[in-house]
Amino acid sequence: MRDSYYVWLGMPGSRRMGNLAAAFANRFGSDPTTATTLLAESGNEESGARIARRLTQKTGKAMFVSYNVAAGGDAIMLEAVMRKAVEYVAGLVASADAAAAATTAAAADADADAT
Repeated sequence: MRDSYYVWLGMPGSRRMGNLAAAFANRFGSDPTTATTLLAESGNEESGARIARRLTQKTGKAMFVSYNVAAGGDAIMLEAVMRKAVEYVAGLVASADAAAAATTAAAADADADAT
């Protein structure tokens, strides 16, 4: 999907995808972001959806998030992981958007020079 991102959050050495959530910007409802859990594993059902929702709210992009961090029910750990993930991924998205805008502007300048 264009303008969408897949984010995997997991423990080092882990290669599993136990949870998967998706969030999309909603232009028609009262809630600006819609998030849902697509694949759930006991104990972490809502964590991926919460992170996906925050990322979509911050970036305006569709997000697919696989959250596989065993926080053991530790709300402080979950909040720390969420905050760091949102900060990091939002920075990457902003960089990608800036690079795309620069490329588009350079192409427009080249077209203008050619005519």
